[in-house]
Amino acid sequence: MAILSIGFACFDQFFFLNEWPQENTKNFCHDFIESGGGPAANAAWLLGLWGEEVYYIGHLHQDLYGQRIIDEFAEAGVDTSQVVFSDDMITPLASVLVNRLTGSRTIITRKMQTPPSLTYDQKLKLDDLA
Repeated sequence: MAILSIGFACFDQFFFLNEWPQENTKNFCHDFIESGGGPAANAAWLLGLWGEEVYYIGHLHQDLYGQRIIDEFAEAGVDTSQVVFSDDMITPLASVLVNRLTGSRTIITRKMQTPPSLTYDQKLKLDDLA
């Protein structure tokens, strides 16, 4: 049985800070992690690592961050052949500031509030799954 995960994917950048920065100052982090993220994408990635047959469907821009997300899926064995790439879409990005002292986090996200509608050809591509 195959598993289909449909939904949001983004590229996350985590900055771990020893103290919370004051406004209008320059600060440095000594630990930094980058990875794909988003609820549907995280579920697909983990299921792929567990050896499940899993397909991810989402809408990305074919840019550096979109490709990094696709590459991480490939490493986990997730089929992304049905991902829709569009020049009208942006690949969502999230900068996550993590306060080491309290464990709190602040997330700054760049994404489209309303993704562009799929074109007729993009919808036909998804019909192949039926």
